[in-house]
Amino acid sequence: MKKWMILCLTLFFFGCAKKEIVIPYEEVIPYEEVIRWIKDIDEDILLTKEEIQKQNELIKERSDSFYDINAFFEEEEIKKLITFYQIPSLPRYDNQIITTSDVEKILENRNLENIGMDNLKKALVIKRTNLKSFPTFLHFYPNLQIKNFDALQESELPINTPLQIVHTSKDNLWVFAISPFYAGWVLQKDIAYVEDDEYKYFTSNKSFAVITTSFLEEYELDMGVTLPYENYKNGTYFLTLPIKDENGYVTRKTIEVKKENAYFGYLPYTPKNIYLQAFRYFNTSYGWGGENGVDCSSMLKNIYKTFGFDFPRNTKEQKISIGTILSLEGKSIEEKQEFIRNYPLSLLYMPGHGMLYLGNKDGIDYIYHASGKGLKVVETNIENTYGENFLSSINFINVIK
Repeated sequence: MKKWMILCLTLFFFGCAKKEIVIPYEEVIPYEEVIRWIKDIDEDILLTKEEIQKQNELIKERSDSFYDINAFFEEEEIKKLITFYQIPSLPRYDNQIITTSDVEKILENRNLENIGMDNLKKALVIKRTNLKSFPTFLHFYPNLQIKNFDALQESELPINTPLQIVHTSKDNLWVFAISPFYAGWVLQKDIAYVEDDEYKYFTSNKSFAVITTSFLEEYELDMGVTLPYENYKNGTYFLTLPIKDENGYVTRKTIEVKKENAYFGYLPYTPKNIYLQAFRYFNTSYGWGGENGVDCSSMLKNIYKTFGFDFPRNTKEQKISIGTILSLEGKSIEEKQEFIRNYPLSLLYMPGHGMLYLGNKDGIDYIYHASGKGLKVVETNIENTYGENFLSSINFINVIK
């Protein structure tokens, strides 16, 4: 009898341990423009979670833009990373013209003479922040009218991005941070230092949810951000947000996120979900380096992060590392057009710009991209995008399936 009871209890607890959390996906039609693309579409899984992980390993092999933030950085390595950035040529403008005196103060604030004096620390981003090439509040705009292109803006850093902090500015307001995909200056108030246990909880937690909406304004959460999962009840996820305690270290805060704005684990990688995730960005403001919006490469990075992909941050690295890379070099415009039509939902790259190829409708080819020209995320006819020579500048197509 005792053996029978032990067997029953063992089976009971084993069954509980193996039970998976299943939460219904709240399919969202963000804009009517997406309906024609998803009508009667094949919903087969393009890649499994395991296959996506293999893709990530291949991406990191091909690209040299990823950092191991668990590595130890020597003083010379840190100095090389900091001095890699060069001040853009003047004239540049913020609310007024940038002067040589401004530049001297910025360079001095790098605090180069004290590199190596800081203890290397791990941190998490606790407020969406900008990563800049120099420690300054000044922007380097091309003129007084255009304020979407700060030459010092390198990238946005979403909440819960892990960092290694390797240096501090002279004014103590900025830290030089190494993220998994970029290095640069970040405001110290937007990060919190983290102990090993909390670091693992927030960055390696196998029970998590991914943000699926373009930007959850209440908590400043970008699409693709993952947060530890606590519970789900009545259409609401309860997730853990990293915040800063009075000592400057990470502590936990429970937040509530509606099910239409998140998903347990990563989204299934299907054609329909790619369209739906892409169009969640429709009409979003363009922001160079992700400042106050998205640029072309950050939009693609965030869309595919919801499926579990780890893309490099820049188009230059994306086009040489993602998926099956097919060259279009040597083909005529007509040959390129015919070739591309065989690969809907592929990524197209021209120098300095990346796009999602939506497909062909009624003989017209469409792309979807964060357009610096229109300062919005748009769906557009390929022929009307950059003029007649647009396709001549497309030399690579990336197929991810």
